[in-house]
Amino acid sequence: MLPRWRVLARGRLLNAALDCFLADDYHRVTTRLIAERAGANVSMIRYYFGSKEGLYEEMIRDTLGPPLDVLDGRLHRIPGPVLPNHVGPP
Repeated sequence: MLPRWRVLARGRLLNAALDCFLADDYHRVTTRLIAERAGANVSMIRYYFGSKEGLYEEMIRDTLGPPLDVLDGRLHRIPGPVLPNHVGPP
């Protein structure tokens, strides 16, 4: 299990990235700006996510994961096949 300060720093970076990317274009947002907003060292982005792109991808997964999990769970509970098992005349 990760120490509490690491989990908190990672979460702060994800939240700061979300704020920054919502406010500006991907190419105009810098890792330095994200780290500054998160109150973290810029090297922590590389440590946790590998790169700005990795941070962006994790931010998307973190943001869209819960709603997609709910939808996925609902889709698995639909009874019976949605489409017929065969194509063509009966």
